Amino acid sequence: MPAAWAQQPGATVDPAPPETAGPEQVITAPQDEGVDPCPPPELTYDTFVDRVNRRLYHTVCGTSRWFDGFFGDDRAYDESLRTFGHVNLGMLWTDRDGVDPRLRSRIHLDLPNVERRLYAFIGRVDRDAFLSDTEEYVDTGLSTSEERDFDWLLGIGYTPIDRGRRRLNLSAGVRVSWPPDPYVKAQYRWHLEPAPDWLFRWRQTVFWTGDERFGTTTGLDLEHRLSDNLLARLSGSGTISEVSVGVEWWSTLTLFQGLGGNAALAWQLRANGATDSPVPLREYGARVTYRRRLHRVWLFGEIGTGVFWPQDEDELERDVSPEIWLAVEMHFGTERAASDRR
Repeated sequence: MPAAWAQQPGATVDPAPPETAGPEQVITAPQDEGVDPCPPPELTYDTFVDRVNRRLYHTVCGTSRWFDGFFGDDRAYDESLRTFGHVNLGMLWTDRDGVDPRLRSRIHLDLPNVERRLYAFIGRVDRDAFLSDTEEYVDTGLSTSEERDFDWLLGIGYTPIDRGRRRLNLSAGVRVSWPPDPYVKAQYRWHLEPAPDWLFRWRQTVFWTGDERFGTTTGLDLEHRLSDNLLARLSGSGTISEVSVGVEWWSTLTLFQGLGGNAALAWQLRANGATDSPVPLREYGARVTYRRRLHRVWLFGEIGTGVFWPQDEDELERDVSPEIWLAVEMHFGTERAASDRR
């Protein structure tokens, strides 16, 4: 996949940035006698955005260190340093709903003292999509006819199985509201390379919430590398819960196109619906997204446009709804976290 698209929350170690970054002053390491328990990633320049990135990392790392030290020896933290996350600020305009500003974030804090498989999580996400493993389908830029709500979630997770092709995550937490709304989630991931340049992935997610009760999602991906700069992906998922209208399904066909090492395009067709709904096909459409690095390996800009044909149950006809969106995304974290996630 093109590097500009495949970047995951993790390393913020910055190699020599493009010449357009400007002649800002280079930072030198402080000569302190003690050792900083949360040393920030080495950033080449001292601009406002660099300082924001460093402050984000130092804040979440310090919180993780305190929590882990509360349960054991502080020195264990230095042996397994994995603190990373991202913040996304965007704005979506659709002909159907007008302007919708969006703020999303996610922070992962490893807690190595607790058997080295426990982690904490905090984020502002679409709770229903997060729990049902359908976030990629309701991400920024989707002109869905269903209203989406973004909530702050706080949770803790455990990874009993992490063996290359197989991974099992167990997590529980609450929606930050009053009264607190708890959730429990288990997800099993497995992937296979059936032939050269082909990749198949399967995800099974089981979840429980106070309002939706039990539910499960099956997700499938089939990817094919067409060339060094082209990757095709066919994705689909189906969710059924105690409150779903039959099976709620999503399907996408995406072509990722690399434009050098710092930019990429995503051309996508998508549709979603519910099998037992009076309108089984809720929405279908197409979108194109341009994403590039903004002078840093951890800072991304995104712009996109699309056209969709949504229809609610109480609507007799399906109307066209064009859309435009802009977003800026900052990743922060440690070099080791990034290498472990690849």
